[in-house]
Order: sequence, then structure tokens, then C-alpha cells
Amino acid sequence: MIKVLPLAVIVGVCTAGCVKEDPPTTAASAALYVRAESVRWSDSCRRIVPLEAGRSFPLPGLTGGKPLFRVFYFALADAGRPRLHPHTARVRPPAYMAWWAADGGESGCAPWRPDVPPPGDDTGPLLSPEAARLSAREREAERMLLYKSLEKAAVHYFADRRDDRAMAEVRDFLRRFDLLSEPGLAPYYYRLAPNFWDWIERSGAVR
Repeated sequence: MIKVLPLAVIVGVCTAGCVKEDPPTTAASAALYVRAESVRWSDSCRRIVPLEAGRSFPLPGLTGGKPLFRVFYFALADAGRPRLHPHTARVRPPAYMAWWAADGGESGCAPWRPDVPPPGDDTGPLLSPEAARLSAREREAERMLLYKSLEKAAVHYFADRRDDRAMAEVRDFLRRFDLLSEPGLAPYYYRLAPNFWDWIERSGAVR
């Protein structure tokens, strides 16, 4: 079994959401963040996902025409190293994936090991250089803004809305996602929601 250091004890490391972290209770809380945290504690996830696992940012998808969100769970490649610092932490490939209906209905969790190069335990850094320059407090504030921008981008994706306002909000999501998503997990984010990324490319949001 892989030995990992609980991510929740590494201040500022878990950019997407540590599993032992209480969801924010302020008015600024993003509903999508709270839902992602609640799914982590569902029976299907608790049975298989280690408590120490970090969680990705959610991404939207369509299955049989039904809107949903997906996340994956990962560990740190160098979790056994003393004095692990978020600026130098590196990630391992994801091992589990969870999903839930966008309308708040059913959810599920299962093993997930997509065949994505490069092979091996270490896939890259946890933080982007820009995110590493932020304080833990600044990253947390940006994280909530990312969740809110993702909520807007998902609505446009589900409705296939491509007007100027929609594309501006999708670009805002992309900017925040590029800042905070884990660089070492980029290929897995694409595998998590390929149709979403393809829609963004076709829509003209990326210039």
C-alpha cells in the first residue's frame, strides 16, 4: 500500500480541496465546492478513497444527455519526505473518480486509472509557478472564485451557449483554472472531461 502523508496537515498544499477540510460556511461559499465535498463523504467514496487523498477541481460532462460533474482523487509523490512544502510538492496519478448529477441527484465513486503518459509515480508539480507565489490565504480566495467561475462555465456548456457574455465567462474560468489546477495532473483533467475541453476549443473561447 502506498504510504502518503495526510494532505490536510500540509498548509496550503491541497489546492483543489483537502478531504479533512470543512467546507466554507460564509456567504461567499461556492455551491459546487460544497457539493464536491459532500460527495467525498458519500458511502461509495468512503469505502474506497483513502482519507489522505487530495481532490481535483470538478469538471462538467454529459452522459446520455444528462449534465453531471466529475472529480478525481490523487496522492503526493513525495509525501514521505520530512517538511514537505506546497511549493515543491509533486503529485501521483489519480486512482479514483467520483461523479454526481448536476441537478443534485445521484452520485457514485469508482477506481479510475486512465492510461495517460508519462508512466511512474511522479507526474509533475502540485502548484503552478504563479500559484506558488500566492499566500495560502490568497490561494483559498482564488479557489472559491474558480469554483464560482466554473459554475458559470458549466451552465454555458450544458446549454451550448456561445454568445459573447458566455465566452467571456468561460475565458474567466480558463484563466483561473490555469492558475490553480495542478500542472502535473493536466493530462488527467483532459481525460476527466474531454467533451468539455473540446467544446471550449470549438466555441472560440480560446483565442
